[in-house]
Amino acid sequence: MNASSLTMKDRIRARDGDLCWLCTRPLDFAAAPNSKKAPTVEHLDALSLGGSKEIDNVVLCHKSCNKHLDDRPRADKESMRVKWHANAAKVAAKASVKAPQAAPPAPTDRAPALPAAAPKPVRPAPSERARAVPPRTVASTETTLAAWRRLALGSTGAALFLAGLVAGLLID
Repeated sequence: MNASSLTMKDRIRARDGDLCWLCTRPLDFAAAPNSKKAPTVEHLDALSLGGSKEIDNVVLCHKSCNKHLDDRPRADKESMRVKWHANAAKVAAKASVKAPQAAPPAPTDRAPALPAAAPKPVRPAPSERARAVPPRTVASTETTLAAWRRLALGSTGAALFLAGLVAGLLID
């Protein structure tokens, strides 16, 4: 197969390999085009900023990595890549540091003991729950009763008005 029959993605893949230019995680060339792991072509010098479609100006990235790079200038993209790689190295270094492990238990003939169940929360007795609620004050009770009276009077007035309206319509 000659180089002219290869697609742009295939030529970039042959040059750069199967890893994303930004995050260096593997690209999935068999994934659906809208998949997060599918390769997309990223122009290092953005077309909107005068970049070209030449193979020297393009790399392969995940769709989400391509969005991060956006239409930034090439220097910003390369700076992002350096920071991304430095952060990935820190994460890998932290992951490689293992916490000290306790000595394994001595082998026994018995089955291992089950872990103790967490204690259930204790609910207060009904008499204690009643004490937990603050007692109502006389003022709040009177205010509540006054509000109910206003509501009842308003409802009664509205009912009388509607009754009179209906009666007036029936008479006509």
